[in-house]
Amino acid sequence: MSGTSQDSAFTRGSLVYNKKTLFSLFFWILWGDFCLQFMEVVVAAVLPLLMTQWKAPAIIIGLFVTTIPALLNFVITPLVSVWSDRHRGKWGRRIPFLLVPTPFVVLFLLGIAGAEPVAHALQWLVGSMWSFETCRLVVLGFMIVAFQVAHMVVASVYYYLFNDVVPEPRMGRFLGLFRIVSIAAGACFHFFVFPRADGNAPQIFALSALVYGVGFGLMCLKVREGTYPEPESLDSRHPLHTAALLLKECFSTPFFRTYALFNGAFAFAMAWNAFMQVMRVNAGVSYAEIGMLMGIASAVSALTSYPVGVLVDRFRPFAVAIAGLILLTAGQSFYLPLFAPDLPAGTSFWVMGFAVLVTTVGLSVFQGAAMPLHMYVFPKERYGQFCGALAMLNALASMLGGLVAGGLTSLIQGWWGDRIGWAFAPIGMSLSLALCLALLVNSRRLWGSRPE
Repeated sequence: MSGTSQDSAFTRGSLVYNKKTLFSLFFWILWGDFCLQFMEVVVAAVLPLLMTQWKAPAIIIGLFVTTIPALLNFVITPLVSVWSDRHRGKWGRRIPFLLVPTPFVVLFLLGIAGAEPVAHALQWLVGSMWSFETCRLVVLGFMIVAFQVAHMVVASVYYYLFNDVVPEPRMGRFLGLFRIVSIAAGACFHFFVFPRADGNAPQIFALSALVYGVGFGLMCLKVREGTYPEPESLDSRHPLHTAALLLKECFSTPFFRTYALFNGAFAFAMAWNAFMQVMRVNAGVSYAEIGMLMGIASAVSALTSYPVGVLVDRFRPFAVAIAGLILLTAGQSFYLPLFAPDLPAGTSFWVMGFAVLVTTVGLSVFQGAAMPLHMYVFPKERYGQFCGALAMLNALASMLGGLVAGGLTSLIQGWWGDRIGWAFAPIGMSLSLALCLALLVNSRRLWGSRPE
């Protein structure tokens, strides 16, 4: 893209825009984000339900929905990030890592959609060795892992593209629009698609493959990167030695160790999300009602985004993050009356609605403060280094969280049945968030008492 204005508001590196080309840039990136977010929310919301319908044990659900993606994140993200930084080609340094994996993401989403026909073929090959149910879960597991590998490459690089092509003076406005579009994708899914999820999961995965393949693929073809200087040569020191020194530096003080543990505890707590949607379905609320509630929650999240930013500017991110985490932790308890044996008929929808509202506001407040909090406490000149170290720790915590959440749910189901097992999801999340809150408060204490 090129233009005539040399104003810094219309330039980024070697890229020069005018109003028309800048609008085009914003449109295509935001359109790509809508398609990406729609696909991701389909996977997050429908996959656990599909695995439950196919009688997958809870520990297997936790393994494939949380633990394996976290392991792939731990391995793939650092490698792809460095590779992308150093890549030079006619398509730029980011677009190749977005465009090349896209057909594979589509292929494996279609593989999830067509898992049952493929499972019939597999059973024909193995004969009586495996039952159809086993073949179906094997095929689904393979497709999930293959999808996650391809998707992780995209997810590792996509957000770096913004920093390379969006003019810095326009970044705040762009990120505001970006958050609104991301929330809108979730709202569209929950309002219009999720109510039809019962019995139609394969068709929904096929739809997400179509939306992602066409929409995100078009974005990759329409957005152009500029030119970059040649990368510096790597240090002659062994990469593992360099990585060890950087990690040691990131965790060298009590504050940073505690702050890292707080972030890891939050990643651990979010592993329970794999079972929250299943819990809602098993609480006596219809798919249509759940879709409506989650769609409303997306709208609430969008409406609170700007006021939360104002609060962060006024009260500093620590205070806002603590307030949001308190609300999010307490909100989990409001799900528990759904499983009371004497709950009056017709009240489940309203109980769940209140729980969803409280937890949505709490999560929106916390997330609105989380990124500013990183910027507030991490050294400016080594921000990427500290974020990278944190991402590795969070991936480990997510892996552990998926195994613990799935294992405990399976045990409780064995002792007291499925209904009580799924009811444990908000309990497990609230206990994990309580630990997270304690670590955040201690981080605030250590930050306040640090030597100036």
